[in-house]
Amino acid sequence: MYEITDNGVLKTVESWVVVIPLFDNDGKQFGENVIDEILQQILLDYPGFSLSNIIGYWKGEKETYKDNNCEVVIDTVPDNTQDSSKFFVSLKQQLQVRLKQEKIYIKKQLSNQELLTFDEFFSEVGVQAQSSDLKNEAKKIVSQLVSNWNFVMQRMGYETTVISRNAKERKIIWERKLCGIKIRTELDDTFPSEIKIIAADQVIELGEALARNESFAIIGNYEFLSYILEKSSYRSLVDANNLAEISTQYLSPTKQSLNVKRFIEEFTMSVFNNVLILRDEGFLPEEIKINVGSDGSMQFGSNQKGSILLGSPATIPEKEVQIEILRCLKIAFELLEDNSIDNIAVLQAKAKNNYILKRAFVRHTLRNI
Repeated sequence: MYEITDNGVLKTVESWVVVIPLFDNDGKQFGENVIDEILQQILLDYPGFSLSNIIGYWKGEKETYKDNNCEVVIDTVPDNTQDSSKFFVSLKQQLQVRLKQEKIYIKKQLSNQELLTFDEFFSEVGVQAQSSDLKNEAKKIVSQLVSNWNFVMQRMGYETTVISRNAKERKIIWERKLCGIKIRTELDDTFPSEIKIIAADQVIELGEALARNESFAIIGNYEFLSYILEKSSYRSLVDANNLAEISTQYLSPTKQSLNVKRFIEEFTMSVFNNVLILRDEGFLPEEIKINVGSDGSMQFGSNQKGSILLGSPATIPEKEVQIEILRCLKIAFELLEDNSIDNIAVLQAKAKNNYILKRAFVRHTLRNI
């Protein structure tokens, strides 16, 4: 996926091309809303694509036909090829049915390489490191990250070891480890002296600051977690059944339109994230109860440390959808206990559902019971 050079990084990408017809078989143009909904569906799974209008010609027995199409080009990374293939097969089938086409043209192009500077590489993978005037150090960190890539992809993020302020030079010194790789960053300190500085992974410190109603500033996002959410294609914890008979239009928390299958998968991720917080704060599986109803889900943990109630609000009028969510949750927790769950999907569930902030609130609550 990445190849190190003396002056930068070569990133290997593969492009998928989807050709979407703009007219039906009778020559009537599809409405803009139809094409927009298809493009929005692709954006739910991939962070971006390029788009162009193309004209195709094909020769029949008696005449030559002309087609007007929309060509969508989506870049993916090679280690996601299998997942991408699954997505595009599903997209192909959906478009054939929705647009009433015998054939939808989708192809994977040859691999190509994009040249990244060291700074661009750090930005791409969500690591806040510096390379200015430190080319050898930057190359060393890049090499360590790339050589441990599979391992790095499996864990949630960094661990802060030191965060301090140099009042004389007005700098924040931030050291942390990512899979054993040491990263040091010096940031300009533009905050008033009374503002507490907290690294984004410091759950305990964040919880205490919230409890004391202190003014604080969070340094960094949860680095690699940001990469998992923004740069990787969508991964579901469990492949939900497509309840085609359900016509209700669902929306994500950001008001994006979702089909019922995608809603079930994303809602499952929300509940899973909250239960994971309870597990990480010391609640055993038998000490956690979950319900799913027409107004969403509640997750309740209770043991000798105390009791915590978390919620995932949503309007879910259909009983069939509620039952399918419970089925997906059961499978997800079984995979978690067997250590066979998709770790990238877990990272995305955490990133989408404010794992760090919610866990800080839970930690604060338990410490003050």
